[in-house]
Amino acid sequence: MDYNGFLSIEFMFYIFLILILSIGFLFLVDMTVQSNIEESINVDSRLFLDSVANLINQVSSNGEGYSKELIFPNSIGGNSYLLIIKSNEVVLEFSNKKAKSIIFPISLVDNEELSISQLKFYHGETYLVEKIGNNKIRIIKE
Repeated sequence: MDYNGFLSIEFMFYIFLILILSIGFLFLVDMTVQSNIEESINVDSRLFLDSVANLINQVSSNGEGYSKELIFPNSIGGNSYLLIIKSNEVVLEFSNKKAKSIIFPISLVDNEELSISQLKFYHGETYLVEKIGNNKIRIIKE
């Protein structure tokens, strides 16, 4: 009886089994790497959102005429974003996600000191956040 063919079938079975296991392992590693990248982007966006909320709260807590510069990065994790400032919250929208941070109640005003409900900001710009009266905050592009 000739066993040469039997050994090659066993060998092919083991090669196939090792190939399937290695593909599964590579898929698991890829998913882990993608998850870590996504988590890093989420952390970066949350830190940026909290820093904007803290800056607005600092300006609101200080006296009239106090101002601070607000610099928006060009992107967060390679993604463009939209930041919306309302009278009691800051909202960050990016990559079909939305994050909110609560701020002290303020009254947003424009250059003519007329009250407005919200302001929208896009990436890559620099603004001056200034307290101009009793809880009145003006944000102007520099």
